Amino acid sequence: IHDDTQPTVPIILGATPESPNNQSTEPVLYGSAEPNATIRIYGNDTCSGAASAVGSSSPIGVFEIQVTVEPNSTTDYWVASEDIAANISPCSPGAYRYIHDTLTPQAPVLEATSPESPSNTSTTPLVIGTAEELGMVAIFTTTDCSGDPLTTKYNDTSDGEAFEVSITVADNDTTALHATVTDPATNTSPCTTEPLIYIHDTVAPVPPVLTGTTPASPSNNPVPLIDGTSEALSEVTLYGTPDCTGNELGKGLATDEGTFAISAFVGFDAETVLYGNATDSAGNVSGCSVDPVVYTNDSSPPQ
Repeated sequence: IHDDTQPTVPIILGATPESPNNQSTEPVLYGSAEPNATIRIYGNDTCSGAASAVGSSSPIGVFEIQVTVEPNSTTDYWVASEDIAANISPCSPGAYRYIHDTLTPQAPVLEATSPESPSNTSTTPLVIGTAEELGMVAIFTTTDCSGDPLTTKYNDTSDGEAFEVSITVADNDTTALHATVTDPATNTSPCTTEPLIYIHDTVAPVPPVLTGTTPASPSNNPVPLIDGTSEALSEVTLYGTPDCTGNELGKGLATDEGTFAISAFVGFDAETVLYGNATDSAGNVSGCSVDPVVYTNDSSPPQ
């Protein structure tokens, strides 16, 4: 029998274990080729020089050949076959890439939420951060990332390491979020050390309490300080109406301890009745203060 026909081009279909993986530096490459051929695995796209491994195809045209790779490496392989008449096939047109990876990815970075925290609008915020590209990001409410995650997301964005993932939180609750990322080789990062805090809050603060003025009334000062107490860090707005509508007479923030002293713009030689409401950091607005403060400006000299 005379045979000078090149064998069909062989192809590597995969590896056992699959790539990428963190288990084996001696994977078995498998594929299809002309039956009963000698199969040579190469590390270059011309299938030249010494073969990385040699085996044979079965009578039905499949092969399984073990190769050895360096730990934590990416290795490209090509394949050629030789039939029993010593005809050699062309080199396979594309490389098969085998990745061995035991390196632990860095922990994700949780940067922000959308909407920003605190919020009175959403119990399904987006968590925004960065993590290893093509990794599986898992969001947890436990400090060690144990238990079931709130959600997971494959980080396949076109923004490199950036990701956004939606979570669901309880109404009017403070949720501390942690995260891990698992790379394609199934290596899992440490848990994030610092939590990202998301606060959902639809509860209005209690109305502020106006306790007095500095200086005391009456006085010739047209811009007195209105003293009082309110929810810590809330924004207190002063009005001249009992329903806290109309022109604002003053505005300022309560301290961490919940006290405030806010400048109010009052009329000359007039009595001003002052009320106030408070807006918390989530945007919830209190009712108007129950008891007003009365301030009298007396700027006229005595007769």
